[in-house]
Amino acid sequence: MAKQAKRSRERGSFRERDGVFQVRIYAGRDPITKQRIELTGTATTPLEAEQLRTKFLAQVDEKRHPKSSVTVGQVLDRWMNVADLDASTRERYAEIIRLYLEATFGTLRAGELDAEMLERFYARLRRCRNQCDGRGHDKADSQSGTKHECRPLAPNSVRKIHFVVRSALDPAVRWNYLSVNVAEHAEPPAFQRRDPDPPSADEAAAILNKAWKDPDWGTLLWLAMVTGCRRGELCALRWTDVDFDSRILTIAHSYSQRAAGRQIKTEQKRRIAFDEDTAQILKAHWERVEQRCIALGSTLRTDGYPASPSRWSSPPSAPTGGEP
Repeated sequence: MAKQAKRSRERGSFRERDGVFQVRIYAGRDPITKQRIELTGTATTPLEAEQLRTKFLAQVDEKRHPKSSVTVGQVLDRWMNVADLDASTRERYAEIIRLYLEATFGTLRAGELDAEMLERFYARLRRCRNQCDGRGHDKADSQSGTKHECRPLAPNSVRKIHFVVRSALDPAVRWNYLSVNVAEHAEPPAFQRRDPDPPSADEAAAILNKAWKDPDWGTLLWLAMVTGCRRGELCALRWTDVDFDSRILTIAHSYSQRAAGRQIKTEQKRRIAFDEDTAQILKAHWERVEQRCIALGSTLRTDGYPASPSRWSSPPSAPTGGEP
């Protein structure tokens, strides 16, 4: 009786069937599919079966008892607390964590995460960003009333998720939560280069002719076309960045609704030469804005923003009104 009670408390089991011993060990549930995970194998003798059961149990315990009980969600939170990120990048990473990583791995112990799990996660996102796995297509959404339609996540978007995971696990290794960064062994989707489709010379001319009905708007589009600057870089451009004598634009900052005056993406200033036509267009723009300031009893700020909607050429993030 005592022997039977002891056997019931043992983890895993093996049984004989047709002269073969079948070993089965419960290893938890898959965090992605939520299905039961079992390690199974066969042996020819009871001793071999017991040895195989012990081997399986060691594998399970290695996963269940990492150096720390910290979860993937906690690792992500602690990394975000110390990561040196600008405001727009932080907001984008927080959204990635909330939509994909927390929802899938948030409560999973970080030591249980492995490369295979990450690659299956990436594959599911490439099929459907909601990870529906093909189920529920015939069921209407309870809120919108429309049927679910799989929308795959772009390869470059999945790569961003991979980068967040890999970056978050690096300090977890340094802090002795983990012994290895498993994301370094996972393979994300290949980088997908975009095929740009710029307007032809005739199309560009048509766009500029249409835009020049508003000279300010036409000036901004002209600068975008001849310099190749990003929108945020043009919005952060100051008059002090325009050297009319040398005909040089200095690109040092970028602007977004999340963070004004942040560093440009390359984190390195660059200088762009412009031609005489561009110089004349910029000078005409300066004169237009200067005349508006005079009409308002003010003066044009030399450190103002040529692309600003404010009549004083103040930064886009500044409130309208007040002293120039």
